[in-house]
Amino acid sequence: MYNTIKKKELLIWYNLNINKRYMPWRSTNDPYKIWLSEIMLQQTQVKTVIPYYNKWIKKYPTLESVAKSNIDDLLKIWEGLGYYSRCRNFHKASIKIFKDYNGKIPEDFDQFKKLPGVGEYTAGAVLSIAYGKKIPAIDTNILRVMSRILGLKERSKSNLNKIKKNLIDYLSTEKPGDINQALMDLGSMICKNKDPYCQNCIFQDICKAWEVGDPEGFPAKNKKVAVKKILMSSGILVDDELILIAKKKNGIYREMWQFPSVSITSSTKDNLIKKKFKEEFGIKIKSMSLIGSFNHLLSHRNIYVKVFTLSARKTLIESKNLKWIKAKKLNLFPMPNLYKRVFEIFQNYKNGSK
Repeated sequence: MYNTIKKKELLIWYNLNINKRYMPWRSTNDPYKIWLSEIMLQQTQVKTVIPYYNKWIKKYPTLESVAKSNIDDLLKIWEGLGYYSRCRNFHKASIKIFKDYNGKIPEDFDQFKKLPGVGEYTAGAVLSIAYGKKIPAIDTNILRVMSRILGLKERSKSNLNKIKKNLIDYLSTEKPGDINQALMDLGSMICKNKDPYCQNCIFQDICKAWEVGDPEGFPAKNKKVAVKKILMSSGILVDDELILIAKKKNGIYREMWQFPSVSITSSTKDNLIKKKFKEEFGIKIKSMSLIGSFNHLLSHRNIYVKVFTLSARKTLIESKNLKWIKAKKLNLFPMPNLYKRVFEIFQNYKNGSK
């Protein structure tokens, strides 16, 4: 596959089509901005990422501004984008770069890959695009394109190594970043998962999957990940005009502000729920009333939430992970969409009870 003619055809196609998919990070060689975009794009569509990327860059134009920021401010910008560990790891990595690498993003693949939240794909993408390193960046699009061209059906380590070897040979050019991005775009626009436009593909004449008449069969489909069902109780505790919010040290929403919440089962009784609130947050509940419930869907989780109003036996003292705030200031704190829904239910209940 790696001949000069095909490279030229691919780059010509890429340059002709680059404006059809506007991405602000494509107009820069700044490794910080390219890295940020790659982190935001993990499991997230381009059209969703663009406004978040622009908002982030406006507030944090340099990696140093990220490293000096506190995690609450960063999570507030990230709020709604999901997969919040990406933001936490990006912050940790930025701090590490100023601590260990004098503020310069490493150009060495192994060093860069050791940063929090950075894997082989991210390292390959950033280093090839920003620094011109001849390193493959194998995302789902490139994996699909290469599997079809080479006729590799099985998703195995040996087949992945074959793809890497072919890509390394193919990247022996002065524009490895453009080649990586061109193959990604080809996978997104032409060599699609379903209904690929094979007749428009520059690799059709050497594509093994096309040759056997089954491009959609390459590579073999991933086994579907079972959706995990989670049940939880979330409590709104009000003291005069103030509402209690909390942070948890673990879970998918760790380090983000939320209303006190505990895991339950379908058979968990109120007394056990009260006990859990006391153990996890120190809340000695006097009474609790169920005011609503809803399902919140994530990629591999279905969270069923019961919403309660709580009254406590005594006022809780603020700590690092507990705050009393006015309701109108809730929007100043990074809070997942799930808890915004909890608050909506509380507001509807409060307005309806007047």
